[in-house]
Amino acid sequence: MMETPETSNDTTASTSAATHPTADPGLSTSRRRSAATGETNERKGCSLLPHGGYTLIPATLSTMGWIASLAQDGCDYSKLTGPTVDDLTASSSVKVVGGVPYLEVGFNAYRAPQYWPEDNEWRVDYASQCTDYDPDVVTMDVFWKMGKAFEFFSLVLGGGGALFLWFSSCFVFSPVTWRWAGHEVFAAASFQACAFIWFATAMCRMEGNTCALFFGSKADIAAAMFWLTSALAIYIRYP
Repeated sequence: MMETPETSNDTTASTSAATHPTADPGLSTSRRRSAATGETNERKGCSLLPHGGYTLIPATLSTMGWIASLAQDGCDYSKLTGPTVDDLTASSSVKVVGGVPYLEVGFNAYRAPQYWPEDNEWRVDYASQCTDYDPDVVTMDVFWKMGKAFEFFSLVLGGGGALFLWFSSCFVFSPVTWRWAGHEVFAAASFQACAFIWFATAMCRMEGNTCALFFGSKADIAAAMFWLTSALAIYIRYP
């Protein structure tokens, strides 16, 4: 007896239904909601090192850069020698033959060393207060102001970037967010490098004057290197 087309189609449909049972719409919707809820909870919740330990590398480097940039006290950026030293210390109550040999200068103030006759040497008392510049002696020109501005921007961006990167040890960062953190740290390194335009000031270019690297500027070099290395670590790999 031959099967009719209708009988054959019914048999095929029954076999297909038995092999691939129809999913319950309510159950499927519930699973989708559960999955969506789980994804939302994962994004909002905090878990330890969701990206792994790699995120600690740029976060630590950025923090070290920020600490290095904060290490200076505002009057130890450079070591100044030359005629300006005599001009700034001319009103000092302590007179020494030959005058003060050098000054520790910064963006906002300077510090003069003191002569210790028992040791026959000049030493700086770092517990003493810095002295403001005499505007009749030192002119804060455009290079001076630009250096101060670059220094400020690097400190803000470097500190903000370091703090932001530490959130990656708790929250999930998208690739775009991760790269933007790298941009912020790289900008901090760039501004820190641009701050060295301060050495082009009229005081440093004055005939007979010499502005040498000192603790503050050396600390800034270290800060720029830390931030640059952190930015490279971010650009090279998304954890």
